[in-house]
Amino acid sequence: DILVIIVRKKFLLLFVACITAVIGYLSVYYLIDEKFEAAALVVPYESGKSGGMTSLLKNISGLPTGGLAGLGSSSSNLDFYLTIVYSRSTLTAVIDKFDLRKEYEHKYFADVLKKVMDDITVVNNDDLSVAIAVKNKSPKKAADIANFIVEILNKKVLDINTRKTKDNRVFLEKRYKEVVDNLRIAEDKFEAYQKKNGVFEAEQQVKASVTAFAELEMELARKQVEYETAEKVLGENTPSVKDLKDALVSLEKKVNDIKTGKNGKSVLIPLGSLPTKAIEYFRLYRDVKINNEMLEFLLPMYEQAKFDEQKDTPVILTLDNAVPNDKKVYPPRMLYTLLIVFFSTGLFAFALIIRELASKVEDPKIKYILKNAIRIGKTVE
Repeated sequence: DILVIIVRKKFLLLFVACITAVIGYLSVYYLIDEKFEAAALVVPYESGKSGGMTSLLKNISGLPTGGLAGLGSSSSNLDFYLTIVYSRSTLTAVIDKFDLRKEYEHKYFADVLKKVMDDITVVNNDDLSVAIAVKNKSPKKAADIANFIVEILNKKVLDINTRKTKDNRVFLEKRYKEVVDNLRIAEDKFEAYQKKNGVFEAEQQVKASVTAFAELEMELARKQVEYETAEKVLGENTPSVKDLKDALVSLEKKVNDIKTGKNGKSVLIPLGSLPTKAIEYFRLYRDVKINNEMLEFLLPMYEQAKFDEQKDTPVILTLDNAVPNDKKVYPPRMLYTLLIVFFSTGLFAFALIIRELASKVEDPKIKYILKNAIRIGKTVE
């Protein structure tokens, strides 16, 4: 029944479709403002503020740099740029510079912000570039806004990186001074220990001390055997035996003095304190060595941080500046016209179907409903 009604009224429906198509197209043409789109193409400059420090750390063997390498990933760049472009401060700067409050004619500033945000698009392309597109009634203003957003983006990224490098430089400077102070203290302690204990080269001195003690002990043993033999053969009171006894006593005293450290002129480490002095020596030497290695590690990083802080290199390279576009991107007139025609014709067809069905219904209640469902004004009794 419905198809029969539509076929019977096809010319009327076609006439309505034509009328609504003309009216709809003219309405879209005159009532909806045209918008033109301008896009700027940029790429992140990976050798920016963090590039020097990253390359420096990569040259240090054994140091993981995976986290730093991730700073240049395209997804993180896009998220970072989106955060800056759609921030309230950036949108406010755009609105104030181009006086967009008058253009959008909204009562509340929040509505203006939302409208401006809807007209800005940030897209990450497959070639790792980022396109910043802006729609506006004026092609030139759209291009100017896109280029201005690129300027703000570059300035804010540069400011953020400058703060990062400054914080990094302050941290490295503080750590560098601490290491310098610790190294000076360690060197002073090491020097004082060497002067006090006479330990200048522990490994060589320990070896020399052990060798010297072994030779002295062997010499002492030979003297004791020689003395005891001469005493038995010649007697205790003979001059030669007395000379041997004096030499033996002198050698024993010399050995004991060196063992106990009473002989301060000797470069040999006393045997009794040999382990303690060697361990203390190596502990102090280790402190000096560690702080010296830390100083060699921090100094190039500190110098690089000072260099990075003074750089003013753009961190975003503009491949294509936005230029005015003579082709509109909004509104899609044909699409809107087709939607208006489809909706209007469908609504008119629905009214015709209701009217035809109402004339064939026998039930008075249904007939009443069908006749008065879309009737405006006084209802039919």
